[in-house]
Amino acid sequence: MPTNPFPFMGLDDQGVIAARAKHGRNAIDDKVNGAFWPAVKSAVLEPMFLLLLATSIIYFALGERSEAYFMAGAIVVVSTISTYQDSRSRKALTALRVFSEAQATVVRNNAVVKIPVEDVVVGDHMVVEEGSLLAADGVILQSNDFSVNESILTGEPSPWHAARTHLKVPP
Repeated sequence: MPTNPFPFMGLDDQGVIAARAKHGRNAIDDKVNGAFWPAVKSAVLEPMFLLLLATSIIYFALGERSEAYFMAGAIVVVSTISTYQDSRSRKALTALRVFSEAQATVVRNNAVVKIPVEDVVVGDHMVVEEGSLLAADGVILQSNDFSVNESILTGEPSPWHAARTHLKVPP
């Protein structure tokens, strides 16, 4: 969609920079800084870890030092494996998220372009087609038999239909 069939030009590069500086990115910050310690915490709270720890403490209390040290070694092995698997899972999910990154179609610099959803800014003119994901709140400027399924947000079973009274005049 390189040409712009719409009666508005969309934001230019300066407008995008200004909107992003004022309002930020269109994303929820879900990154965990230092993922190592949360992984260790989850490994320590696993039932197997707690069972092995209790067994090791009981062996120490009974004076069975060799069994206690063996259990302590098992704790280290189980925790290391669990932390490693958690790290691999996080990396795989990150790669999957990047691979399946949602795209939005917007009008910018008088052209219709696809951009990552996180790059949508206040003032962008989104082009929404059947089956599209609405990447942000907005105002409908032009529509042709337009409806939105908001059930995931509102719980309403039927879609919302845009009537002529909902349409706004382009700025």
